[in-house]
Amino acid sequence: MKNAMAAAKSDNWKVVVVKATNHDPAPPKGKHVRVIMQGLQWGGSITNRESPVGAIFYHLRKRLVQHEWIVVAKSLTIYHHILREGNEKFVLYVANHARGIFQLSSFSDPTPEGFAAAPFIRTYSAYLTQWCAAKAAINFPSASKPKEGGDTDAQRFRTAAAEKLFAELPVLQDSVDRLFGLDLSGQVRFSPVGTPAFSMILRDATSLWVGLSQGMIRLLDLFFKMETPAATLGLDIYRRYIEIVKKAGPFFESARQLNSRWTVPELSLISLDLLDSMTEYVKNGPAEARIEPHRAYQSVAGGYGNMALVPVQQQQGGGMAMGMGGAAGMNPMAMAHAARFGGNPNQYVGGGMQAAAAPAVPAMAAEGPSGGGAAYRVQRGTKPTRVNADDMAFGPLIESLKKSSVSK
Repeated sequence: MKNAMAAAKSDNWKVVVVKATNHDPAPPKGKHVRVIMQGLQWGGSITNRESPVGAIFYHLRKRLVQHEWIVVAKSLTIYHHILREGNEKFVLYVANHARGIFQLSSFSDPTPEGFAAAPFIRTYSAYLTQWCAAKAAINFPSASKPKEGGDTDAQRFRTAAAEKLFAELPVLQDSVDRLFGLDLSGQVRFSPVGTPAFSMILRDATSLWVGLSQGMIRLLDLFFKMETPAATLGLDIYRRYIEIVKKAGPFFESARQLNSRWTVPELSLISLDLLDSMTEYVKNGPAEARIEPHRAYQSVAGGYGNMALVPVQQQQGGGMAMGMGGAAGMNPMAMAHAARFGGNPNQYVGGGMQAAAAPAVPAMAAEGPSGGGAAYRVQRGTKPTRVNADDMAFGPLIESLKKSSVSK
């Protein structure tokens, strides 16, 4: 009698799963998906087909091995929804022990519609496999919520140590690579079957990119303070990030066509022009003698890198020449100054400068007041550029160096 009742319950879950993943060219019905999500909350062993969790897992997995693209697409969509919103214990089990169910690299459907949809099925399943790998390795995305609102995954790297960055950023880069490998150009995008999948993919794209960007910002913040072995790891991550960014534009353009209201993540938060400076830092190692960063400049630079500043010489006629440190500590803020004043950003911001370094490249000389405030000339070869003393970035530097010159 008990076996008959258990079989009846299992059949009920089979009916729900089959209805949710039927052959109709439409998204899974919400009422069936809600029943599945509720059943996962009831618990039970995933290996026990008589429990709600075990029955749902078993029947959904069976739907994944079908050869009809609509059935498989709907099954992947429901699994994606479960991974994002479902019972955390169930999600962790699948991520750690059963992510092989998404290995559909050889999926094929002989129908014309199925043939056109096959690339999306293959790449979508590969992405969900990597989603599970990231969940198992670094618990991304996190199921916990921050105490004061916001996004836990967006905040996870803001004060992270280098060791955490080295462990987690490569995993996020793997996930972003898989995400960018999704085939969004096929006929599935015109079918309502793919609508819920694309919606979740876009939300994943936003959270992944924000998490990766925060991690890269933190990495660059710490990079020029690292010893050579750690800096080498950081440089490898930065190199790979540059390659990922090259793929981001085409993917985001395709993704935007899926939903015109979707906000494309910001791609310019991190400079891509730091490779030479970082490579030089790894090659030469940390300088033996370092000049302490200028505190006012630290606040302007938003915490990126170190600034090394030193007076050079006194100019004739009472003018004052000033130099700034080498390019090793150039940071993303320097790029903004380069865009405003022109020239190489290495000329504006530097760090890690040796005490006995060669004379700095740019020279600032005092000029007459312009518009009521003092101005200085940044000499770059034969092209001088005026810099106002009240500039939000150069102002504190000029005043500090004035005082330094007077005290001497």
